[in-house]
Amino acid sequence: MLPAFSFSFDGLIWRVIPDLHKPYLILEIRHFSHKVLFAAVDIHQKTLMWANWSPSERWWSSGVAADRGILFLQIFPDGQNPDPRGIVALNIETQQICWEQIELQFMQLASDGSVLTRRIKEALPEYYTLDALSGKIIRQSDEPLFSVSVPSSSAIFPVHYTSEDDYFQIIAEFLSKTLKILPKNALEYAETKHSIIISYYIYAEDQVENYLVVFDIHSRVPLLHEKIATQRTGIGKGTFFVFEQLLIFVKEQTLLLGYEI
Repeated sequence: MLPAFSFSFDGLIWRVIPDLHKPYLILEIRHFSHKVLFAAVDIHQKTLMWANWSPSERWWSSGVAADRGILFLQIFPDGQNPDPRGIVALNIETQQICWEQIELQFMQLASDGSVLTRRIKEALPEYYTLDALSGKIIRQSDEPLFSVSVPSSSAIFPVHYTSEDDYFQIIAEFLSKTLKILPKNALEYAETKHSIIISYYIYAEDQVENYLVVFDIHSRVPLLHEKIATQRTGIGKGTFFVFEQLLIFVKEQTLLLGYEI
């Protein structure tokens, strides 16, 4: 496996969001000062498009989705208040805010690129479909508009298995035979046409360590085997994904890595 790119950041990479239709990754980066910043990576050009962007000092924000070159941010009153206050849409290429919708909560993207939302602070919630480019309301309903399917994506996300799942035991036996290790607590599993990808945990000196291993799907030979987190306090989810034929993962919470797969 050949490395495609590597980007290091000062803060902790909290979330990596792939654009569903363009070769962009959005990184949500958190600092110990509780400041939230964003960065964008073009995985085709293998370049950092921009970094250290924040929508406003008066907002606490979190990335929720990206599609067709637009990043959708859920806005909160502050870092201690979990109640969403609105949605902001950012043009990824220009870093310009396309629109804002105050008092709406992001729910999901639809297959046509529209945005499904609901109004906050209402005794009886109201649901809205927004045009993704303008933020204008297309439809309104008293019922959730989930009949619209979510958009397809070229990304492959792993399945999370806990130690109580039957598939955990099957994969654990496979790792025991191939690597002579016994995974603990949980693991994540995905397959591509040519590869098997597993993220697993072991105990080392009373600490939890997270490893990522990639096998050739035919020979079962390891192509990549790397420790990606040490001294974890818990078990994570979404420790890797495959996007545009690249294996994407974060190492030690500060290093974004991409490998051709």
